Amino acid sequence: MKRLITKIYCQANLELAQVAEIIKVIEKHYPNVKLNKFIKGNDNEILIEDVLDFASQAICNKEIPMTYDDQNKLSIVLSGFFLDRVFYANTPIWYILIKIHKNLPHCVAFDLLFDLSETLKAYWGTISPNNLEGFTQKLLSPEEKPFTPTFPRIMDPSSYSCPAIPARLGWINYWSSEAMEQIDPDRITDFSLLSPAKMSCSTNGSVIAQLTPLPLDITKDEDLIVLSNWYNKLPKIGNMQQSN
Repeated sequence: MKRLITKIYCQANLELAQVAEIIKVIEKHYPNVKLNKFIKGNDNEILIEDVLDFASQAICNKEIPMTYDDQNKLSIVLSGFFLDRVFYANTPIWYILIKIHKNLPHCVAFDLLFDLSETLKAYWGTISPNNLEGFTQKLLSPEEKPFTPTFPRIMDPSSYSCPAIPARLGWINYWSSEAMEQIDPDRITDFSLLSPAKMSCSTNGSVIAQLTPLPLDITKDEDLIVLSNWYNKLPKIGNMQQSN
């Protein structure tokens, strides 16, 4: 595992303060990281002098440029993109991407995902090791066969009926109340039977679940079994009901 990949899917109408808060939340959980520069144009490095101005430009340009710590460019890299209708459920959304170096502590990942997702009023989000991301792509790609028959085919997000439908499972998963209505509308699933390593429910109806104590490792049979159990228990994730 080289790094953790954070992916957060949000409504299209992100506000200036929410975008500015992304940097503050990351720096709160990783106090040794200072996201103070970004790349503009032809690899021009620009110092972030005013976070609100940076956020304003990001919203105007519909893109958060690659943003990093000038002292350690590989520690955490933030970016974000406004995706038009064709990419996700025929609905425009913001997609936030954060790459976290493997040497940074994993113990804060659970709270980081929750705080970012709540700040952004996200539909859903995940944190996963980069090799789990590759595994998920194989479940999505029609030309690839799943590694094991216990994993169903994930449908392309462009075909989803609603942007609140999560497209995948990660090591750590955030689901808004809107996502929970899609995943389990009658709230009949007893998540404790799936034995999450860590789980929390907020007062606004959102849920965050960590599947395994350590970052989920697809080279370990026991971790694959955990992942398979969650997918089969929650078939609406990945819109899998329509793929059979």
